[in-house]
Amino acid sequence: MTRKRKRGEGDGWYRIANAAAGDGPVQILIYDEIGMWGVTASDFIRDLSAAGERAVEVHINSGGGDVFEAYAIYNALVARPGVTTVVDSLAASAASVIAMAGEQRLMARTSQMMIHDASAYSGGNAEEMQQMVERLQTVSGQIAGIYADTAGGQADYWRDLMRAETWFTPEQALEAGLITGVLSSTREQAPAAAVSPGPGIQAAATAAPDAATTAGAPATDGEEPNMPQDEGALTIEARRSRISDIAGRLQEIAGQFPAAVLPTDRQAEWDQLVAERRDHQAALDAVDARNAVLADMHAGRPQTHEAPQGGAPAAAQPQRPGAPAVHISRDIYDIAAIRQQARSAEELPALYRDNALRAIEAARFPGSNREDAQTNVERLLNTVPDDKHGELARRILATGSPGYKRVFGNALAAGNPGALGNHDGQILALGATGAGGEYAVPFELDPTVLLTSNGSVNPLRQIARVQPIVGKEYDLVTTAGVTVSRVAANTPATDGSPTLGQPTIKAERVQGFIPFNIEIEGDWTGLQASMMELLRDAKDIEEATAFTLGTGTSPDAGGVVTTLNVSSKVDGATGAILSITDPTNLENALPPRFRSNASYMGSKTIFNAYRQLLLAQAGAAGDPWNRPSQGQPAEFFGYPAHEASDMASTVAAGNKVLMLGDFKRGFIIVDKVGMNMELVPHLVQQATAGTGVGMPTGQRGYYAWWRNNSRVIIDNAFRLLTIHA
Repeated sequence: MTRKRKRGEGDGWYRIANAAAGDGPVQILIYDEIGMWGVTASDFIRDLSAAGERAVEVHINSGGGDVFEAYAIYNALVARPGVTTVVDSLAASAASVIAMAGEQRLMARTSQMMIHDASAYSGGNAEEMQQMVERLQTVSGQIAGIYADTAGGQADYWRDLMRAETWFTPEQALEAGLITGVLSSTREQAPAAAVSPGPGIQAAATAAPDAATTAGAPATDGEEPNMPQDEGALTIEARRSRISDIAGRLQEIAGQFPAAVLPTDRQAEWDQLVAERRDHQAALDAVDARNAVLADMHAGRPQTHEAPQGGAPAAAQPQRPGAPAVHISRDIYDIAAIRQQARSAEELPALYRDNALRAIEAARFPGSNREDAQTNVERLLNTVPDDKHGELARRILATGSPGYKRVFGNALAAGNPGALGNHDGQILALGATGAGGEYAVPFELDPTVLLTSNGSVNPLRQIARVQPIVGKEYDLVTTAGVTVSRVAANTPATDGSPTLGQPTIKAERVQGFIPFNIEIEGDWTGLQASMMELLRDAKDIEEATAFTLGTGTSPDAGGVVTTLNVSSKVDGATGAILSITDPTNLENALPPRFRSNASYMGSKTIFNAYRQLLLAQAGAAGDPWNRPSQGQPAEFFGYPAHEASDMASTVAAGNKVLMLGDFKRGFIIVDKVGMNMELVPHLVQQATAGTGVGMPTGQRGYYAWWRNNSRVIIDNAFRLLTIHA
């Protein structure tokens, strides 16, 4: 059972999968924030239930998150027998609660655990604030009870450690009773009673000492905790500057709502800013802590730990105030941090791609099947040939963050991006695609990124070659084939040089416009799926016509029927009629090299007309359909059959009614990835005669555009039946 599709190295921020052995434990990796867009309890428990009665091995590297999400995961694990928890790097805050759920609780020798009081951010009057204080006290008491039930001692003792924000090394956590073993740092088995947590852990764990001999013992001296380093580290000056900007924005929000509960969007912004400030401050505190340790070492002052009083389990005491906050995981959408992380310009596209894959897994794709959409976008990310600089991955990151989606919706609903605050304006600027006020559509709503190929009226995206690009043009090389010859020994080679074509296909602009009443503009959440469904449907209908009947003269696409060379056309029977010999005449005229992958394309009316001809002449034995009782057939006269509603459906002289050819080799569709959108704030009626003034209609409009084109690249790969007079 695998929840996530397999990808390259670096996957696993949340994964649940079987071990290699069929009867081994189910292994779970929790390598992200608990809740929000990280590891949610609903996803975790749904996937965990599929494990049946198998043993479970949970690996943790998380800075914490939503305590109620952690409670749900903890309770689900405690209810199961045979659970082992392993701290691979960090189990802080709410993640440490999940670590307590194991019958076997292990830590890697280089890992750490942190416990502290619950925290939240709130606004309101004094009574409302006091209610929040009481709720936080209750939650912190519950967490302390979990530590006490697991490790022993009184809940009040653990609550004191939580108030002080206490960090544990593996040895200190073992001494305190929080864990049952420490994984060795080598591949050799430890000599004492070894723990065998499963095939996912390739090292032994030293068993915990007897609780009777350790209760009340002094804590082991330890080193200054090594706080996890921010993977996308900014400069100290940049972090301090950002903290100052955040403080200004928080004061601005507080000033707008001095005595009221924040609206949903402002509360989300507040929480995001506070979390970001906490991360920046954590990084600065970590630098200060490291500098203090170096200063102590230089002055010859040893680092000491005092044992707690009262015989309770020993624990590591905090080294100094202001320990780093628990949300240490890097924001996968932070493009600036990714640039800082890259060691060279050549490495940057790969980092963009790795983070884009995580963004794809986190995306919800409203209005689309999520699994299908994820598959389509991942395939697109792997197949764009001219994306050497990671432009598509960068677009996915810039438009896929929760912040951008929120601000994009707010900007459209407000009718003017200028109405946004400075911070929201900076977020929206990440998706700016030009100087005219246009912005990129969030990728999980973008029809040019999802690239659905349902083709209910337009089969060409299914059967033709579809080439996504990030530039404006696509260059390709075509040839009718290479000639080779068989000759005797010592005979000079013959010149078999092919004639090469080098067409350049320019992606042409396609546009759409959706008007809507001002009354519904604020409901972006409900409007977005409907709007994108309308755009997808309109896009498919336009392409059905353009890719079939386009003239090829800019900006028209090159239609496969209209632009086909006259040498590829086959006349039908004289008298403007269909003949039962027409399909075989097309087949005979098509060069053999293109027959093996050929398909028929025509209107349903023409297919049915041929069916009636054969049934009238030869009865059921002459039916050209393989499965006539199953609607649209799989094959027609031995070749796949595809309905194209824009092909001629009437039998009249000159009409082009049936096509046979190798569409993969002979016809190409070029898509420039990315749809852009701009808001028209007021629609105005046509000016009244004599006044020259148009009045507002109480409507706004979304103006969207994208680019694509199509072209026949090998005329000889097709044969087209034309009705003969």
